[in-house]
Amino acid sequence: MKRNIFFADLTHTGIVINADIFPYGIGLVAAFAKRELGDDVNIRLFKFPEKLNKALKNEIPDVMCFSNYAWNENLTLAFVRHIKLVNPNTVIVFGGPNFPLDKDERKSYLEEHTDIDFYIKWDGELAFTALLKELMNRNMKSKSFKRDISDMANVCFVHQGVYFEGPDQRVLNLNDMPSPYLTGMFDEFFEDQLTPITETTRGCPYSCTFCNDGHTSRSKIFRKSDEFISRELEYIAKRTKNSPQLMLSDLNFGMFKEDITTSHTIKRMIDKYNWPQRLETSTGKSHPKRLIESNNI
Repeated sequence: MKRNIFFADLTHTGIVINADIFPYGIGLVAAFAKRELGDDVNIRLFKFPEKLNKALKNEIPDVMCFSNYAWNENLTLAFVRHIKLVNPNTVIVFGGPNFPLDKDERKSYLEEHTDIDFYIKWDGELAFTALLKELMNRNMKSKSFKRDISDMANVCFVHQGVYFEGPDQRVLNLNDMPSPYLTGMFDEFFEDQLTPITETTRGCPYSCTFCNDGHTSRSKIFRKSDEFISRELEYIAKRTKNSPQLMLSDLNFGMFKEDITTSHTIKRMIDKYNWPQRLETSTGKSHPKRLIESNNI
């Protein structure tokens, strides 16, 4: 039986598009799930609440996944309440950084928001697909999962008043994660007023207390290959027409020697496509000469 899975990274649209970037996080998770599960799942991605609202009038999915940020939490929770009212059996899965680091606070968060069936901490690709496989084996019954499994990596939930949290897990090979751009999963979003976003590295060696990635589990850096980065940027540059900007979610761009190669790749896109006209990223905290070289390129 094919299962319908909706992913949403919602933004407010009252006056302007508040978070006007491609839904990169859910795209990564969805692309991996689709590769692993193939025809067993039908996956749809949503950025705008109006489009999600229209889709939900036609069908309520088996699993509804949300990216949870400080800027969209209230909007997202409003949709969650509606979905659970219409179909209490829909499994609600959250991911994203708007989740406490302390286990007691995580328990309190999930007890406050009881419509959230599962919260995936940190990297979501492997954890969500593992969770979805187990749910499909149990005919999408989340209570059966919670009764039988207590320690799936990165998966957090509350069952009968007890908080369960799996061990921390990271994606060790970014090249093995399919790109939502190269798979065509993001093609529809090039028609919208959204800024393309991607990553070349994941992780940060620093421990800034204000940052979600300041956690010790995030200290090791993993990187896409130069060839992967080049193919993805070429794909994006060919199709971008509504945004002059590229955003890199890297936390220290320009600090690593490989970033010089990426800078040359971006320069090739500028020369070939006159895009991007602006680059937004977080630059590194060391190696100032390399940072200057990257900027000059």
